[in-house]
Amino acid sequence: MGYITTVAITSVDPLMVYDITLFVGISVIIANFIADILYGILDPRVRIT
Repeated sequence: MGYITTVAITSVDPLMVYDITLFVGISVIIANFIADILYGILDPRVRIT
């Protein structure tokens, strides 16, 4: 992923840079959502309201 990003930046391919940025952003959002759900399940002190 890093190599593809580097090649896209050096070859001035904005569409690929946008796609990689979108993919990484969505991946972070999904990972945070999963972590929040698991934290609520695994820690009994946390209540989901």
